[in-house]
Amino acid sequence: MESFKEYTRQLTFFLPEALSTVSAYAATFLEILFPLMLIFGFKTKFAAYGSSILLLIFAISMTIASGPKAPLNYSVWVGSAAALLLAVQQHYSLSIDQLTKK
Repeated sequence: MESFKEYTRQLTFFLPEALSTVSAYAATFLEILFPLMLIFGFKTKFAAYGSSILLLIFAISMTIASGPKAPLNYSVWVGSAAALLLAVQQHYSLSIDQLTKK
């Protein structure tokens, strides 16, 4: 986790160190929570918007700190757009959300 906090510190150079550490833990928590919600189809729209925003923040931070090539190498922009595309869907088949609507 130390190396991840160090990398987060590089990407969030504009934040105070304590807030950068908090953002590292928050990002880790959300990076676990949102995919699990998407896999199980629970609150899919919320999880998709959350994933899109989280990836967008990551992409912008990577672009500012490392240049435009870094987020393109890891397809962060594409992931953010894909999550946004999922969020705007009207119907989620095979999801807990669909089962609870009936």
